Amino acid sequence: GGADTGLPHLAAALGVPTVGIYGPTDPARTGLCAATPVVNLGGRGRFPRVDEVAKALSVLGVPEDAAPVRRHEA
Repeated sequence: GGADTGLPHLAAALGVPTVGIYGPTDPARTGLCAATPVVNLGGRGRFPRVDEVAKALSVLGVPEDAAPVRRHEA
């Protein structure tokens, strides 16, 4: 997964299942679009929650212990 930069788009284009994370931009305009499985989360003014990202990674088949999602404890 990744924030709205070129890297998630490159990964998706190379056939890697990818989660796109959006907040300041609208995924309807700049979201991932590929033949490989992709999930676009968040949207203009709303970043996705950690649990949403973890669920999307799970849907794409990323094992939970391999997912780079960590809950930050304050």
